[in-house]
Amino acid sequence: MGNISRRIKSMFASQKKIWQHFANSIGAEYVDNGLFKAAVITKQLDWGEITIDSYSKMKGRASVTYTRFQTECLNPKNLQFRVDRKTLLNSRAPKGLEKIITEYVDFDRSFRLFASEKRETKRLLNRRILSNISRQEPFRDLRIELKENNLLLRIASLNKDLEQLKSLFKLVETLHDQIDSEY
Repeated sequence: MGNISRRIKSMFASQKKIWQHFANSIGAEYVDNGLFKAAVITKQLDWGEITIDSYSKMKGRASVTYTRFQTECLNPKNLQFRVDRKTLLNSRAPKGLEKIITEYVDFDRSFRLFASEKRETKRLLNRRILSNISRQEPFRDLRIELKENNLLLRIASLNKDLEQLKSLFKLVETLHDQIDSEY
């Protein structure tokens, strides 16, 4: 019951108020860019910075707003991977990547993993991380991508749920730590 009431409250709260509270709760800086540019949250860490923002993109005749978490990480082997929610439209692997079955049932049931290196990616995305990704159930359109030195986590919708924002932030932080520890 608490989860439902939390979601109803977050639907009516302003993005500014929720994102300011989120930034304060993780010790980050909230930057309000005015009426025509999206707000940005930046969190400085020992190893760099995580940036959280939102952007809109046209899909057909509708506009879809995404919440995006981005950071840079070490990637000397130029490993690439992409995790997407399973749909009928994303069954083919993106160019240069192959589809990987992780053999972790909860993950494989809901998500697709594409990677440039099967063995490296399976080692990198261990059971703990796959389990964490699997718990991100509410998001229909979740994408996690490592390309060159950029780690990106994106969800469809402007997220105004404080607990979900914290969970996604922790997931990005954990992924970054795992990638950097490998190199």
